[in-house]
Amino acid sequence: MKTKLAVLLGTLLLGCSPKPAARVPGVPAQETVEAATAVYKNGKIYTVDSAHPWAEAVAVKDGRLIAVTTDKEIGRYIGESTKVIDLKGRFVMPGINDLHHHGGDVSLTAVDPARLALPESALETPETIVAAIKVFADAHPELKVIFVEGYPDGMFEGNNGPKELLDQVDKRRPVLVLALGGHSIWGNSVALKVAEVTAKTRDPLYGVIGRKKDSDEPNGTLHESAMGLYWRLVDMPSTENIKAGYVHHTKRINSLGITAVRIAGITQDVLEIVSSMDKEGELNAYHSLAFHWRTSYIAQMAQDYDKIKKQILNSKSFETENVASMALKYYADGAPASKTAYLLKDYENDPGNRGKLQMEEKTFDEEFQFWNKNGVTIMTHVVGDGASRAVLDAVEAAQKSDGDNGLRHHLSHSVMVDPADRPRLAQLGMVVDLSPAVAAPMAFHSAYKHHFGTERHEQFFPGRGLIDAGAKLMVASDFPVGPDNPWMNIETWTTRMNAMGEEPGKLGAANAITLEEALEAATLSGAYGLYMEEEFGSLEVGKRATFLVLDRNPFEIPPADLSEIQVEQTYFNGRLVHERQN
Repeated sequence: MKTKLAVLLGTLLLGCSPKPAARVPGVPAQETVEAATAVYKNGKIYTVDSAHPWAEAVAVKDGRLIAVTTDKEIGRYIGESTKVIDLKGRFVMPGINDLHHHGGDVSLTAVDPARLALPESALETPETIVAAIKVFADAHPELKVIFVEGYPDGMFEGNNGPKELLDQVDKRRPVLVLALGGHSIWGNSVALKVAEVTAKTRDPLYGVIGRKKDSDEPNGTLHESAMGLYWRLVDMPSTENIKAGYVHHTKRINSLGITAVRIAGITQDVLEIVSSMDKEGELNAYHSLAFHWRTSYIAQMAQDYDKIKKQILNSKSFETENVASMALKYYADGAPASKTAYLLKDYENDPGNRGKLQMEEKTFDEEFQFWNKNGVTIMTHVVGDGASRAVLDAVEAAQKSDGDNGLRHHLSHSVMVDPADRPRLAQLGMVVDLSPAVAAPMAFHSAYKHHFGTERHEQFFPGRGLIDAGAKLMVASDFPVGPDNPWMNIETWTTRMNAMGEEPGKLGAANAITLEEALEAATLSGAYGLYMEEEFGSLEVGKRATFLVLDRNPFEIPPADLSEIQVEQTYFNGRLVHERQN
Protein backbone atom coordinates (compact mmCIF):
# COMPACT_ATOMS: atom_id res chain seq x y z
CA MET A 1 0.00 0.00 0.00
CA LYS A 2 2.83 2.38 0.92
CA THR A 3 4.46 1.62 -2.39
CA LYS A 4 1.32 2.45 -4.37
CA LEU A 5 0.89 5.72 -2.45
CA ALA A 6 4.52 6.67 -3.12
CA VAL A 7 4.10 6.05 -6.83
CA LEU A 8 0.85 8.05 -6.91
CA LEU A 9 2.41 10.94 -4.98
CA GLY A 10 5.43 10.94 -7.31
CA THR A 11 3.14 11.01 -10.34
CA LEU A 12 1.16 13.96 -8.94
CA LEU A 13 4.33 15.89 -8.13
CA LEU A 14 5.72 15.32 -11.61
CA GLY A 15 2.44 16.50 -13.11
CA CYS A 16 2.76 19.76 -11.17
CA SER A 17 6.40 20.36 -12.17
CA PRO A 18 7.27 22.95 -14.83
CA LYS A 19 7.50 21.54 -18.34
CA PRO A 20 11.19 21.00 -19.32
CA ALA A 21 12.55 23.39 -21.93
CA ALA A 22 12.80 22.00 -25.43
CA ARG A 23 16.34 20.70 -26.14
CA VAL A 24 18.24 22.74 -28.71
CA PRO A 25 20.81 20.62 -30.59
CA GLY A 26 24.24 21.18 -29.09
CA VAL A 27 22.93 22.93 -25.94
CA PRO A 28 22.67 21.16 -22.55
CA ALA A 29 19.05 20.67 -21.41
CA GLN A 30 19.07 23.02 -18.41
CA GLU A 31 17.35 26.22 -17.34
CA THR A 32 20.51 28.15 -16.48
CA VAL A 33 23.88 28.00 -18.18
CA GLU A 34 27.35 29.38 -17.47
CA ALA A 35 28.33 32.60 -19.14
CA ALA A 36 30.72 32.24 -22.05
CA THR A 37 34.02 34.03 -22.43
CA ALA A 38 33.06 34.80 -26.02
CA VAL A 39 30.01 34.34 -28.20
CA TYR A 40 30.05 34.34 -32.02
CA LYS A 41 26.64 34.91 -33.58
CA ASN A 42 24.90 35.65 -36.87
CA GLY A 43 27.05 33.25 -38.87
CA LYS A 44 26.65 30.44 -41.38
CA ILE A 45 28.42 27.77 -39.38
CA TYR A 46 29.21 24.45 -41.05
CA THR A 47 29.92 22.13 -38.14
CA VAL A 48 30.95 18.92 -40.00
CA ASP A 49 28.78 17.18 -37.39
CA SER A 50 26.53 14.90 -39.42
CA ALA A 51 23.80 15.03 -36.76
CA HIS A 52 23.62 18.84 -36.82
CA PRO A 53 25.61 20.15 -39.81
CA TRP A 54 24.58 23.81 -39.56
CA ALA A 55 24.38 26.39 -36.77
CA GLU A 56 24.20 30.16 -36.40
CA ALA A 57 26.20 30.77 -33.23
CA VAL A 58 28.77 29.27 -30.88
CA ALA A 59 29.81 30.02 -27.32
CA VAL A 60 33.36 29.55 -26.01
CA LYS A 61 34.72 29.18 -22.48
CA ASP A 62 38.17 28.06 -21.37
CA GLY A 63 39.12 27.37 -24.96
CA ARG A 64 36.24 24.97 -25.58
CA LEU A 65 32.83 25.10 -27.19
CA ILE A 66 30.01 25.19 -24.64
CA ALA A 67 27.26 25.81 -27.19
CA VAL A 68 26.72 25.31 -30.92
CA THR A 69 23.24 26.57 -31.58
CA THR A 70 20.92 29.25 -32.94
CA ASP A 71 21.10 33.04 -32.61
CA LYS A 72 17.92 32.92 -30.54
CA GLU A 73 19.32 30.42 -28.06
CA ILE A 74 22.85 31.85 -27.79
CA GLY A 75 21.67 34.75 -25.63
CA ARG A 76 21.53 32.38 -22.66
CA TYR A 77 25.34 32.25 -22.69
CA ILE A 78 25.94 36.00 -22.70
CA GLY A 79 26.97 37.41 -19.32
CA GLU A 80 28.22 40.81 -18.22
CA SER A 81 31.81 40.07 -19.26
CA THR A 82 31.08 37.98 -22.35
CA LYS A 83 32.65 39.29 -25.54
CA VAL A 84 30.07 39.17 -28.36
CA ILE A 85 31.32 38.98 -31.96
CA ASP A 86 28.93 39.54 -34.85
CA LEU A 87 29.98 37.26 -37.70
CA LYS A 88 27.85 39.31 -40.11
CA GLY A 89 26.69 36.25 -42.00
CA ARG A 90 30.17 34.97 -42.76
CA PHE A 91 30.98 31.29 -43.22
CA VAL A 92 32.55 29.45 -40.27
CA MET A 93 33.99 25.93 -40.23
CA PRO A 94 36.41 23.80 -38.16
CA GLY A 95 40.16 24.34 -38.51
CA ILE A 96 41.85 22.37 -41.26
CA ASN A 97 44.18 19.44 -40.62
CA ASP A 98 47.06 18.72 -43.02
CA LEU A 99 48.36 15.20 -42.47
CA HIS A 100 51.58 15.43 -44.48
CA HIS A 101 53.56 18.61 -44.14
CA HIS A 102 57.20 19.71 -44.17
CA GLY A 103 56.62 23.32 -43.15
CA GLY A 104 59.21 23.22 -40.39
CA ASP A 105 61.96 22.40 -42.89
CA VAL A 106 60.74 24.95 -45.42
CA SER A 107 60.55 27.70 -42.81
CA LEU A 108 63.97 26.72 -41.49
CA THR A 109 65.35 27.47 -44.95
CA ALA A 110 63.39 30.73 -45.01
CA VAL A 111 64.99 31.96 -41.75
CA ASP A 112 68.46 30.43 -42.24
CA PRO A 113 70.74 32.72 -44.26
CA ALA A 114 72.99 29.76 -45.04
CA ARG A 115 70.29 28.06 -47.12
CA LEU A 116 68.49 29.06 -50.30
CA ALA A 117 64.90 28.21 -51.15
CA LEU A 118 64.48 28.66 -54.89
CA PRO A 119 61.81 31.27 -55.61
CA GLU A 120 59.04 30.37 -58.03
CA SER A 121 60.39 32.91 -60.51
CA ALA A 122 63.60 30.87 -60.80
CA LEU A 123 61.93 27.56 -61.66
CA GLU A 124 61.17 28.10 -65.33
CA THR A 125 64.28 26.45 -66.80
CA PRO A 126 67.51 24.79 -65.59
CA GLU A 127 69.32 27.95 -66.65
CA THR A 128 67.15 30.22 -64.47
CA ILE A 129 67.73 27.88 -61.53
CA VAL A 130 71.50 27.99 -62.03
CA ALA A 131 71.43 31.79 -62.32
CA ALA A 132 69.54 32.15 -59.03
CA ILE A 133 71.93 29.77 -57.24
CA LYS A 134 74.96 31.65 -58.57
CA VAL A 135 73.66 34.95 -57.21
CA PHE A 136 73.26 33.32 -53.79
CA ALA A 137 76.66 31.60 -53.91
CA ASP A 138 78.47 34.78 -54.92
CA ALA A 139 76.79 36.64 -52.06
CA HIS A 140 77.98 34.04 -49.52
CA PRO A 141 81.70 33.39 -49.98
CA GLU A 142 81.88 32.29 -46.34
CA LEU A 143 79.79 29.14 -46.87
CA LYS A 144 81.63 25.84 -47.21
CA VAL A 145 78.69 24.16 -48.93
CA ILE A 146 75.99 25.80 -51.05
CA PHE A 147 72.72 24.10 -50.07
CA VAL A 148 69.57 24.83 -52.07
CA GLU A 149 66.02 23.45 -51.99
CA GLY A 150 63.40 23.10 -54.63
CA TYR A 151 64.31 22.06 -58.17
CA PRO A 152 61.12 20.70 -59.80
CA ASP A 153 60.65 16.97 -60.19
CA GLY A 154 60.46 16.03 -63.84
CA MET A 155 62.61 18.95 -65.04
CA PHE A 156 65.30 16.48 -66.08
CA GLU A 157 64.95 13.04 -67.61
CA GLY A 158 64.82 10.59 -64.72
CA ASN A 159 65.18 13.59 -62.35
CA ASN A 160 68.92 13.55 -63.14
CA GLY A 161 70.27 17.08 -63.03
CA PRO A 162 73.68 17.23 -64.78
CA LYS A 163 76.68 18.17 -62.66
CA GLU A 164 78.05 20.37 -65.47
CA LEU A 165 75.23 22.88 -65.02
CA LEU A 166 76.03 23.32 -61.33
CA ASP A 167 79.73 23.55 -62.11
CA GLN A 168 78.83 26.93 -63.60
CA VAL A 169 77.79 28.07 -60.11
CA ASP A 170 80.97 27.14 -58.26
CA LYS A 171 84.00 24.97 -59.04
CA ARG A 172 85.49 25.35 -55.57
CA ARG A 173 82.69 24.33 -53.20
CA PRO A 174 80.06 21.58 -53.20
CA VAL A 175 76.72 22.77 -54.58
CA LEU A 176 73.74 20.62 -53.58
CA VAL A 177 70.15 21.12 -54.75
CA LEU A 178 67.37 19.09 -53.15
CA ALA A 179 64.51 18.13 -55.47
CA LEU A 180 61.12 19.50 -54.53
CA GLY A 181 59.83 15.99 -53.86
CA GLY A 182 62.75 15.20 -51.55
CA HIS A 183 63.78 12.00 -53.34
CA SER A 184 66.82 13.30 -55.21
CA ILE A 185 69.77 15.62 -54.61
CA TRP A 186 71.54 17.19 -57.56
CA GLY A 187 75.20 18.05 -57.05
CA ASN A 188 78.15 19.54 -58.90
CA SER A 189 81.49 17.87 -59.64
CA VAL A 190 83.01 19.09 -56.37
CA ALA A 191 80.12 17.58 -54.43
CA LEU A 192 80.71 14.20 -56.06
CA LYS A 193 84.41 14.42 -55.30
CA VAL A 194 83.97 15.37 -51.62
CA ALA A 195 81.29 12.68 -51.20
CA GLU A 196 83.71 10.20 -52.81
CA VAL A 197 81.22 9.12 -55.48
CA THR A 198 83.00 7.83 -58.58
CA ALA A 199 82.36 5.50 -61.50
CA LYS A 200 83.47 2.66 -59.24
CA THR A 201 80.99 3.50 -56.48
CA ARG A 202 78.22 0.94 -56.40
CA ASP A 203 74.59 1.91 -55.86
CA PRO A 204 73.83 1.63 -52.14
CA LEU A 205 71.05 -0.73 -51.11
CA TYR A 206 67.69 0.72 -52.22
CA GLY A 207 69.39 3.81 -53.68
CA VAL A 208 70.39 4.93 -57.17
CA ILE A 209 73.41 6.90 -58.31
CA GLY A 210 72.45 8.74 -61.49
CA ARG A 211 74.91 7.96 -64.28
CA LYS A 212 75.58 9.26 -67.75
CA LYS A 213 74.05 7.35 -70.64
CA ASP A 214 75.90 4.13 -71.47
CA SER A 215 78.48 4.90 -68.79
CA ASP A 216 79.26 4.34 -65.11
CA GLU A 217 80.27 7.99 -64.66
CA PRO A 218 78.02 9.72 -62.08
CA ASN A 219 75.98 12.50 -63.65
CA GLY A 220 75.63 14.42 -60.39
CA THR A 221 72.25 13.31 -59.00
CA LEU A 222 71.73 10.80 -56.20
CA HIS A 223 68.34 9.21 -55.48
CA GLU A 224 66.68 7.68 -52.41
CA SER A 225 69.16 6.07 -49.95
CA ALA A 226 72.09 7.20 -52.12
CA MET A 227 71.24 10.77 -51.06
CA GLY A 228 72.88 10.00 -47.75
CA LEU A 229 76.26 10.33 -49.45
CA TYR A 230 75.43 14.00 -49.99
CA TRP A 231 73.55 14.64 -46.74
CA ARG A 232 76.77 14.09 -44.81
CA LEU A 233 78.15 17.26 -46.39
CA VAL A 234 75.36 19.45 -44.97
CA ASP A 235 75.61 20.96 -41.47
CA MET A 236 72.79 20.25 -39.04
CA PRO A 237 70.67 23.35 -38.25
CA SER A 238 71.12 25.19 -34.95
CA THR A 239 68.58 25.18 -32.13
CA GLU A 240 67.93 28.88 -32.69
CA ASN A 241 67.19 28.36 -36.37
CA ILE A 242 64.91 25.38 -35.73
CA LYS A 243 62.85 27.39 -33.26
CA ALA A 244 62.72 30.43 -35.54
CA GLY A 245 61.66 28.13 -38.36
CA TYR A 246 58.74 26.72 -36.39
CA VAL A 247 57.57 30.20 -35.35
CA HIS A 248 57.61 31.19 -39.03
CA HIS A 249 55.93 27.93 -40.06
CA THR A 250 53.10 28.19 -37.52
CA LYS A 251 52.26 31.75 -38.55
CA ARG A 252 52.17 30.60 -42.18
CA ILE A 253 49.79 27.73 -41.66
CA ASN A 254 47.52 29.76 -39.37
CA SER A 255 47.13 32.29 -42.19
CA LEU A 256 45.91 29.43 -44.41
CA GLY A 257 43.45 28.13 -41.83
CA ILE A 258 45.56 25.10 -40.90
CA THR A 259 45.39 24.35 -37.19
CA ALA A 260 46.87 20.85 -37.06
CA VAL A 261 49.63 19.12 -39.03
CA ARG A 262 51.55 15.90 -39.11
CA ILE A 263 55.18 16.82 -39.76
CA ALA A 264 56.66 14.02 -41.85
CA GLY A 265 60.23 13.48 -40.72
CA ILE A 266 61.73 15.04 -37.59
CA THR A 267 64.66 14.35 -35.28
CA GLN A 268 64.94 14.33 -31.49
CA ASP A 269 66.17 17.92 -31.30
CA VAL A 270 63.09 19.12 -33.22
CA LEU A 271 60.78 17.21 -30.86
CA GLU A 272 62.39 18.78 -27.80
CA ILE A 273 62.29 22.29 -29.27
CA VAL A 274 58.68 22.12 -30.47
CA SER A 275 57.50 20.63 -27.16
CA SER A 276 59.26 23.44 -25.32
CA MET A 277 57.62 26.01 -27.60
CA ASP A 278 54.18 24.63 -26.75
CA LYS A 279 54.87 24.82 -23.02
CA GLU A 280 55.84 28.46 -23.54
CA GLY A 281 52.64 29.21 -25.49
CA GLU A 282 54.44 29.76 -28.79
CA LEU A 283 52.85 26.98 -30.85
CA ASN A 284 49.47 27.99 -32.23
CA ALA A 285 48.71 24.70 -33.97
CA TYR A 286 48.54 21.03 -33.04
CA HIS A 287 51.62 19.11 -34.22
CA SER A 288 51.99 15.37 -34.64
CA LEU A 289 55.72 14.81 -35.14
CA ALA A 290 56.75 11.69 -37.06
CA PHE A 291 60.42 10.71 -36.74
CA HIS A 292 62.62 10.02 -39.72
CA TRP A 293 63.11 6.27 -39.93
CA ARG A 294 65.24 4.65 -42.63
CA THR A 295 65.01 7.76 -44.78
CA SER A 296 68.02 9.19 -46.61
CA TYR A 297 68.17 11.99 -44.04
CA ILE A 298 69.23 9.59 -41.27
CA ALA A 299 72.55 9.13 -43.04
CA GLN A 300 73.34 12.66 -41.90
CA MET A 301 73.25 11.34 -38.32
CA ALA A 302 75.78 8.53 -38.80
CA GLN A 303 72.99 5.95 -39.26
CA ASP A 304 72.72 5.32 -35.53
CA TYR A 305 69.48 3.38 -35.83
CA ASP A 306 69.59 1.95 -32.30
CA LYS A 307 69.76 5.46 -30.87
CA ILE A 308 66.92 6.69 -33.06
CA LYS A 309 64.82 3.64 -32.20
CA LYS A 310 65.15 4.43 -28.49
CA GLN A 311 64.25 8.06 -29.12
CA ILE A 312 61.07 7.05 -30.94
CA LEU A 313 60.04 4.60 -28.22
CA ASN A 314 60.69 7.24 -25.51
CA SER A 315 59.15 10.14 -27.41
CA LYS A 316 55.85 10.00 -25.52
CA SER A 317 57.55 11.65 -22.55
CA PHE A 318 57.87 14.84 -24.64
CA GLU A 319 54.18 15.03 -25.54
CA THR A 320 52.25 18.15 -24.53
CA GLU A 321 48.72 19.43 -25.06
CA ASN A 322 49.51 20.37 -28.66
CA VAL A 323 52.45 18.09 -29.50
CA ALA A 324 52.18 14.36 -30.13
CA SER A 325 54.88 11.89 -31.08
CA MET A 326 55.08 8.06 -31.08
CA ALA A 327 54.99 8.13 -34.89
CA LEU A 328 57.53 7.65 -37.64
CA LYS A 329 57.91 8.45 -41.33
CA TYR A 330 58.79 5.49 -43.52
CA TYR A 331 59.48 5.09 -47.23
CA ALA A 332 58.01 2.02 -48.91
CA ASP A 333 59.17 3.05 -52.37
CA GLY A 334 60.47 6.02 -54.34
CA ALA A 335 59.09 8.39 -56.97
CA PRO A 336 57.51 8.12 -60.43
CA ALA A 337 59.97 10.40 -62.23
CA SER A 338 63.00 8.27 -61.38
CA LYS A 339 61.02 5.03 -61.79
CA THR A 340 61.76 4.02 -58.20
CA ALA A 341 58.05 3.70 -57.35
CA TYR A 342 57.21 0.01 -56.82
CA LEU A 343 54.52 -1.38 -59.15
CA LEU A 344 52.46 -4.53 -59.46
CA LYS A 345 53.15 -4.52 -63.23
CA ASP A 346 56.16 -3.35 -65.24
CA TYR A 347 56.68 0.26 -66.22
CA GLU A 348 55.34 1.07 -69.67
CA ASN A 349 57.91 0.23 -72.38
CA ASP A 350 60.41 -0.96 -69.74
CA PRO A 351 59.97 -4.74 -69.49
CA GLY A 352 61.20 -6.29 -66.27
CA ASN A 353 61.30 -3.01 -64.33
CA ARG A 354 58.70 -2.66 -61.57
CA GLY A 355 60.74 -0.29 -59.44
CA LYS A 356 61.74 -1.40 -55.95
CA LEU A 357 60.78 -1.43 -52.32
CA GLN A 358 63.08 0.49 -50.01
CA MET A 359 64.07 -2.72 -48.22
CA GLU A 360 63.67 -6.47 -48.38
CA GLU A 361 60.07 -7.57 -47.80
CA LYS A 362 61.15 -9.71 -44.84
CA THR A 363 62.76 -6.70 -43.13
CA PHE A 364 59.74 -4.63 -44.03
CA ASP A 365 57.37 -7.09 -42.33
CA GLU A 366 59.60 -7.49 -39.26
CA GLU A 367 59.84 -3.75 -38.71
CA PHE A 368 56.10 -3.17 -39.08
CA GLN A 369 55.50 -5.87 -36.51
CA PHE A 370 57.99 -4.30 -34.10
CA TRP A 371 56.55 -0.77 -34.34
CA ASN A 372 52.97 -1.98 -34.26
CA LYS A 373 53.66 -4.02 -31.14
CA ASN A 374 55.25 -1.02 -29.45
CA GLY A 375 52.38 1.36 -30.15
CA VAL A 376 54.08 3.51 -32.76
CA THR A 377 52.00 4.87 -35.66
CA ILE A 378 53.67 4.25 -39.02
CA MET A 379 53.26 6.91 -41.69
CA THR A 380 54.43 5.33 -44.93
CA HIS A 381 55.23 7.02 -48.22
CA VAL A 382 53.75 4.92 -51.01
CA VAL A 383 53.47 5.80 -54.68
CA GLY A 384 53.17 2.56 -56.62
CA ASP A 385 50.38 0.02 -56.24
CA GLY A 386 53.00 -2.60 -55.38
CA ALA A 387 54.18 -0.50 -52.45
CA SER A 388 50.58 0.04 -51.27
CA ARG A 389 49.99 -3.70 -51.25
CA ALA A 390 53.27 -4.38 -49.45
CA VAL A 391 52.30 -1.97 -46.64
CA LEU A 392 48.80 -3.41 -46.34
CA ASP A 393 50.28 -6.93 -46.19
CA ALA A 394 52.75 -5.85 -43.50
CA VAL A 395 50.05 -4.22 -41.34
CA GLU A 396 47.79 -7.24 -41.74
CA ALA A 397 50.60 -9.58 -40.68
CA ALA A 398 51.40 -7.39 -37.66
CA GLN A 399 47.77 -7.41 -36.55
CA LYS A 400 47.53 -11.16 -36.94
CA SER A 401 50.62 -11.50 -34.77
CA ASP A 402 49.79 -9.00 -32.03
CA GLY A 403 46.09 -8.26 -32.47
CA ASP A 404 44.45 -4.98 -33.38
CA ASN A 405 45.77 -2.47 -30.85
CA GLY A 406 43.83 0.47 -32.28
CA LEU A 407 46.72 2.06 -34.14
CA ARG A 408 45.73 4.05 -37.22
CA HIS A 409 48.66 3.47 -39.51
CA HIS A 410 48.89 6.08 -42.26
CA LEU A 411 49.28 5.42 -45.99
CA SER A 412 50.60 8.64 -47.51
CA HIS A 413 50.34 9.83 -51.14
CA SER A 414 48.66 6.63 -52.33
CA VAL A 415 49.12 7.66 -55.95
CA MET A 416 48.22 4.14 -57.03
CA VAL A 417 46.09 1.72 -55.00
CA ASP A 418 44.83 -1.39 -56.74
CA PRO A 419 41.01 -1.67 -56.58
CA ALA A 420 41.34 -5.05 -54.84
CA ASP A 421 43.34 -3.43 -52.04
CA ARG A 422 41.14 -0.40 -51.35
CA PRO A 423 38.66 -2.10 -48.97
CA ARG A 424 41.57 -3.39 -46.89
CA LEU A 425 42.32 0.11 -45.58
CA ALA A 426 39.06 0.19 -43.61
CA GLN A 427 39.37 -3.46 -42.65
CA LEU A 428 42.81 -2.78 -41.12
CA GLY A 429 41.74 0.47 -39.43
CA MET A 430 44.16 2.52 -41.50
CA VAL A 431 43.91 6.10 -42.78
CA VAL A 432 44.99 7.36 -46.18
CA ASP A 433 45.95 10.66 -47.79
CA LEU A 434 46.27 11.58 -51.45
CA SER A 435 48.21 14.88 -51.67
CA PRO A 436 45.29 16.36 -53.63
CA ALA A 437 46.96 19.40 -55.23
CA VAL A 438 48.73 17.21 -57.80
CA ALA A 439 45.64 15.12 -58.59
CA ALA A 440 45.14 17.22 -61.71
CA PRO A 441 46.89 17.94 -65.01
CA MET A 442 50.40 19.21 -64.21
CA ALA A 443 53.45 19.78 -66.41
CA PHE A 444 55.32 16.83 -64.92
CA HIS A 445 52.44 14.41 -65.49
CA SER A 446 53.50 13.99 -69.11
CA ALA A 447 56.56 12.14 -67.84
CA TYR A 448 54.38 10.08 -65.52
CA LYS A 449 52.03 9.11 -68.34
CA HIS A 450 55.03 8.00 -70.38
CA HIS A 451 56.17 5.74 -67.54
CA PHE A 452 52.75 4.30 -66.64
CA GLY A 453 50.57 4.48 -69.72
CA THR A 454 47.29 6.37 -70.06
CA GLU A 455 45.04 3.78 -68.38
CA ARG A 456 47.08 3.59 -65.17
CA HIS A 457 47.73 7.33 -65.19
CA GLU A 458 43.99 8.07 -65.21
CA GLN A 459 43.67 6.05 -61.98
CA PHE A 460 46.21 8.17 -60.11
CA PHE A 461 44.98 9.48 -56.72
CA PRO A 462 41.75 7.41 -56.62
CA GLY A 463 39.75 9.57 -54.20
CA ARG A 464 36.31 8.40 -55.30
CA GLY A 465 37.40 4.78 -55.35
CA LEU A 466 38.88 4.96 -51.85
CA ILE A 467 35.84 6.66 -50.30
CA ASP A 468 33.48 4.20 -51.98
CA ALA A 469 35.60 1.38 -50.54
CA GLY A 470 35.09 2.80 -47.02
CA ALA A 471 38.54 4.31 -46.53
CA LYS A 472 39.04 7.22 -44.13
CA LEU A 473 40.40 9.84 -46.52
CA MET A 474 42.47 12.82 -45.33
CA VAL A 475 43.94 15.94 -46.90
CA ALA A 476 47.72 16.13 -47.02
CA SER A 477 49.64 18.67 -49.07
CA ASP A 478 53.16 17.26 -48.73
CA PHE A 479 54.16 20.93 -48.73
CA PRO A 480 56.38 22.13 -50.39
CA VAL A 481 55.92 19.35 -52.96
CA GLY A 482 52.38 20.64 -53.35
CA PRO A 483 50.86 23.92 -52.18
CA ASP A 484 49.41 23.84 -48.69
CA ASN A 485 46.64 26.30 -49.46
CA PRO A 486 43.72 24.03 -48.44
CA TRP A 487 41.32 25.61 -50.91
CA MET A 488 43.58 24.88 -53.86
CA ASN A 489 43.63 21.28 -52.69
CA ILE A 490 39.87 21.11 -52.18
CA GLU A 491 39.20 22.67 -55.59
CA THR A 492 41.51 20.15 -57.25
CA TRP A 493 39.94 17.21 -55.45
CA THR A 494 36.41 18.22 -56.40
CA THR A 495 37.12 19.26 -60.00
CA ARG A 496 40.28 17.27 -60.88
CA MET A 497 41.41 20.38 -62.77
CA ASN A 498 44.57 22.44 -62.28
CA ALA A 499 43.57 25.08 -59.70
CA MET A 500 46.03 27.59 -61.18
CA GLY A 501 44.76 27.10 -64.71
CA GLU A 502 48.27 26.19 -65.85
CA GLU A 503 47.27 22.99 -67.65
CA PRO A 504 43.97 22.24 -69.44
CA GLY A 505 41.61 19.34 -68.90
CA LYS A 506 41.07 16.93 -66.03
CA LEU A 507 43.00 14.01 -64.55
CA GLY A 508 40.90 11.01 -63.61
CA ALA A 509 37.57 12.86 -63.55
CA ALA A 510 35.81 9.70 -62.35
CA ASN A 511 37.74 9.97 -59.08
CA ALA A 512 36.48 13.47 -58.17
CA ILE A 513 34.79 13.75 -54.77
CA THR A 514 32.07 16.07 -53.47
CA LEU A 515 32.64 19.31 -51.57
CA GLU A 516 31.12 17.78 -48.44
CA GLU A 517 33.50 14.82 -48.69
CA ALA A 518 36.48 17.10 -49.26
CA LEU A 519 35.59 19.27 -46.23
CA GLU A 520 35.24 16.20 -44.03
CA ALA A 521 38.59 14.90 -45.30
CA ALA A 522 40.17 18.25 -44.42
CA THR A 523 38.68 18.43 -40.94
CA LEU A 524 37.09 15.50 -39.08
CA SER A 525 38.88 12.70 -40.95
CA GLY A 526 42.20 14.47 -40.42
CA ALA A 527 41.48 14.75 -36.70
CA TYR A 528 40.69 11.03 -36.71
CA GLY A 529 44.05 10.32 -38.34
CA LEU A 530 45.67 12.23 -35.46
CA TYR A 531 43.61 10.35 -32.81
CA MET A 532 42.07 13.72 -31.93
CA GLU A 533 38.51 13.43 -33.26
CA GLU A 534 37.16 13.93 -29.71
CA GLU A 535 39.07 17.22 -29.46
CA PHE A 536 38.68 18.92 -32.83
CA GLY A 537 37.73 18.37 -36.47
CA SER A 538 34.06 19.31 -36.02
CA LEU A 539 32.26 22.02 -34.07
CA GLU A 540 30.54 20.21 -31.22
CA VAL A 541 29.96 20.99 -27.55
CA GLY A 542 32.98 19.96 -25.49
CA LYS A 543 35.51 20.12 -28.30
CA ARG A 544 38.27 22.69 -28.62
CA ALA A 545 37.18 26.05 -30.03
CA THR A 546 39.31 25.72 -33.14
CA PHE A 547 37.62 27.24 -36.15
CA LEU A 548 37.92 29.51 -39.19
CA VAL A 549 36.03 32.51 -40.51
CA LEU A 550 36.13 32.70 -44.32
CA ASP A 551 35.50 35.54 -46.72
CA ARG A 552 32.92 33.54 -48.67
CA ASN A 553 30.75 30.46 -48.45
CA PRO A 554 32.24 27.54 -50.43
CA PHE A 555 28.76 26.11 -50.97
CA GLU A 556 27.66 29.28 -52.77
CA ILE A 557 30.44 29.69 -55.34
CA PRO A 558 31.43 27.72 -58.47
CA PRO A 559 33.81 24.82 -57.71
CA ALA A 560 36.45 26.38 -59.98
CA ASP A 561 36.53 29.42 -57.65
CA LEU A 562 37.21 27.53 -54.42
CA SER A 563 40.94 28.27 -54.57
CA GLU A 564 40.18 31.99 -54.26
CA ILE A 565 38.76 31.65 -50.74
CA GLN A 566 40.60 33.68 -48.12
CA VAL A 567 40.78 33.01 -44.39
CA GLU A 568 39.64 36.09 -42.49
CA GLN A 569 40.33 34.72 -39.01
CA THR A 570 41.78 31.58 -37.45
CA TYR A 571 40.98 30.56 -33.88
CA PHE A 572 43.02 27.90 -32.08
CA ASN A 573 41.82 26.62 -28.70
CA GLY A 574 39.65 29.71 -28.38
CA ARG A 575 42.39 32.21 -29.21
CA LEU A 576 42.56 34.40 -32.30
CA VAL A 577 45.88 33.42 -33.92
CA HIS A 578 45.42 34.97 -37.35
CA GLU A 579 43.49 37.94 -38.69
CA ARG A 580 43.68 38.85 -42.34
CA GLN A 581 45.01 42.29 -43.08
CA ASN A 582 43.08 43.87 -45.94
